[in-house]
Amino acid sequence: MVREMICEFIRRFGKTSVSEQSVRNATYKVRRELREMGLMASGSLLDQIPVKWEPKWSFDNLWSVAHGWLGFFSSDGCMHIPENYIAGLFGWESRNLTATLRHEYGHALESCYPEYFHDEHFINAFGDDYGENSVQWSPEDCVSTYARTNTQEDFAETFMLYLKHKGVLPEEFSKRKAIRAKWRAIKAICQKVLKDER
Repeated sequence: MVREMICEFIRRFGKTSVSEQSVRNATYKVRRELREMGLMASGSLLDQIPVKWEPKWSFDNLWSVAHGWLGFFSSDGCMHIPENYIAGLFGWESRNLTATLRHEYGHALESCYPEYFHDEHFINAFGDDYGENSVQWSPEDCVSTYARTNTQEDFAETFMLYLKHKGVLPEEFSKRKAIRAKWRAIKAICQKVLKDER
């Protein structure tokens, strides 16, 4: 019953016009940003992560309903962006495809280099191992509401901004100690990846 109600809401009010070309354009932009940051050399692990546009996305279970309208990085090592992509529902911060892909490439980065997400440096900055739910961050300690979900979303949301701002911490976050620590941790991870890719 709940699944059907959510599906019907999305069908009626969701944005259903995301084209394959718009997904390609956003992917190209984010991959260029990753290359400029030195994180995506030709043939690198991140370079091999496909982004799939999913026409006629099937809402076959509650998990796909919850994630299917936003896009996600899945256990099959692919990013999925549904044709009926929408964002900004139910308290999610408004974002475009480019922001979503930056976020999902954060998850992909962990998938490619998991050893950097369970070390002392990461745990000190994010409060626990990647993906753990034990941290209770205050709103001021995170870059978005969604970042407060768990450490993996905290990382991906912070990485999204890190990539957008080319590693330069935006002024609005510069006085927040927790965010500065997370920014430094992301910089350290990126430096390790750069070293691995050489």
